[in-house]
Amino acid sequence: MPLNIRKKVEKQVKKDLKGGEDTPTKAISKKYPTEKEMLSTQPKKRAKSEKEHVVSMERAVARKKSKLAGKKRSKRTEPKDGIVGSQPAHVHPEGKRWMKTLAKQTKVQSKKIIRKATKRK
Repeated sequence: MPLNIRKKVEKQVKKDLKGGEDTPTKAISKKYPTEKEMLSTQPKKRAKSEKEHVVSMERAVARKKSKLAGKKRSKRTEPKDGIVGSQPAHVHPEGKRWMKTLAKQTKVQSKKIIRKATKRK
């Protein structure tokens, strides 16, 4: 706790003890500066450009949020919820070739692991 706040608290406690009050003192609340107050400390031109930047950022965030809200999401997120034998809504563009490359990748990885395990140290 900062020294100046600690002094205020101690002073209030002593005052309450003299008065014979048992009630706790009111908590000291910190006031945070608003956007206008923070921008007022900077030069006018810079403050104006900073404010424009903040507004554009807020617009971009709002745009992204609205885009996500209207986006369709897959209802089959977990394998246990999947319907057996049903076709997927969107097939991977590479299809069988993609599956083949994945199979080759796993095969190569397993060979590497076996080689490392059997290697003399």
